Amino acid sequence: MAGPAFAQQYMLVPMDLTQTNHLKAYGFAYKLLTAGTQVEWLLNYRGGSFLTRYQKDAELDARVRDVAFQVIAAAAVAEIKAEIERENMEVVVLEKAP
Repeated sequence: MAGPAFAQQYMLVPMDLTQTNHLKAYGFAYKLLTAGTQVEWLLNYRGGSFLTRYQKDAELDARVRDVAFQVIAAAAVAEIKAEIERENMEVVVLEKAP
């Protein structure tokens, strides 16, 4: 469990051209799901980015896999979701691996 400093932090895994390894980013999201972590798939937002709650172990795993990500605050997540509501985008909650 994350400490208080990360209580409202999230990891955004972009799938646009800023992503360093798209295939491994999909694998990273899959690994989170198989571990029971909820992942949100932000369809049409930055190439179909993934969003999940911040976990130190997940950060380490992303770094080891060379997957680009950003740690963002809950306020930034609210702004992203507001943009998704206004535009032709959607949030799909992924709760378990296929």
